[in-house]
Amino acid sequence: MTTKVKVLIVDDEPLIRNALEIAINSEADMEVVATAKDGLEGTKKAKQHRPDLILMDVQMPVMNGIDTIKNIRSRDLKVIILILTTFNEDEYVIEGLANGANGYLLKRAHYGQIIQSIREAAKGQYFLPIEVAAKLVNYLQGK
Repeated sequence: MTTKVKVLIVDDEPLIRNALEIAINSEADMEVVATAKDGLEGTKKAKQHRPDLILMDVQMPVMNGIDTIKNIRSRDLKVIILILTTFNEDEYVIEGLANGANGYLLKRAHYGQIIQSIREAAKGQYFLPIEVAAKLVNYLQGK
């Protein structure tokens, strides 16, 4: 039997948290071990549940996703972090990746893309949709 990928969902929108939890738990190779409504709660639950992967929103109350990534990385928690947001802003892409995110997904992605991204990230792959990768390339080229 294969070990399931343990996922923590950190998002301030209850509908998004619940939908993602249902979708992920319907997959045989992954399970949601916890959800959190903000970055502070997400940091606590990351320490408590030791997930393999965190789906992290960017804009949240109490502690935003970028600060949460910094906080988790400063605690040396060995976890894969995928940003999952509606915002395709240069600042979020650069800050998120520079501070330790392993990928950047947009919430408008198809369910299958999100699930596949979790699988790929769990195997050590970085994930960037083409539109996000283009922003990163433009930034690195100084455009």
